[in-house]
Amino acid sequence: LTARQTARRSAIEMAQLLVISVGKRSTLAASVDNLEAELAVRKGCKERADTIIEVAKDMTRKIREARSLVVRRVFNDELNSVWRDLFVRLAPEEPFIPAFAIPEAANADVEAALETHHRRGGKGGNPRAMLSAGNLNTAALTLFLALHLSVKPRLPWLVIDDPVQSMDEVHIAQFAALLRTLSKQMQRQVIVAVHERSLFDYLALELSPAFAGDRLNIVELGRNAIGQTTSRWDARLFVADRAIAA
Repeated sequence: LTARQTARRSAIEMAQLLVISVGKRSTLAASVDNLEAELAVRKGCKERADTIIEVAKDMTRKIREARSLVVRRVFNDELNSVWRDLFVRLAPEEPFIPAFAIPEAANADVEAALETHHRRGGKGGNPRAMLSAGNLNTAALTLFLALHLSVKPRLPWLVIDDPVQSMDEVHIAQFAALLRTLSKQMQRQVIVAVHERSLFDYLALELSPAFAGDRLNIVELGRNAIGQTTSRWDARLFVADRAIAA
């Protein structure tokens, strides 16, 4: 009887453990189903991500190729030649001329690196190390003009804001002559903004109309005593010098 009671207790305990195990199995089976569903979702997300990555890689490759074509088309020997001519005109005493260096390898990433060339041949360092602050500003200004002249403009305008920073009087005079050349020979309408009164008066005098049909519009902005913006507009037209003509 004792043995039978012991066996009965053991059977009851095993039955209880079996019920608990069945419950745990059901819970684990539900967890497995949820994990498998989540895994399927994540696999779908990974497939979409892989597709996006491949598209991005293809776009990056095409962008690199397009950029290389643009750089090779724009930053070339023709641009360097125009840039050199303009820079030498404004800085005739500077021995180092800024230029762009384009890698010759066709399959390499094209980077338009800046360098300097000596007038007598040979290469110098980076323009920041070889040029003064005034000539660095001249290099930036002439590069802007060279880029404008190297491509066909959509509008024949040149808009320049305070272009003569760190320039001395000689450079400013040469720049004014260059603007006159661009306006007359290149048929460009030039708009220049300056922030110094003396420079404003000088450019207004230097760029005054010298040929029939020329026109100079002078606009001066200021503030009155109560802080309101004021403007003065003066249109100057060409007037023949009758004293010299006589």
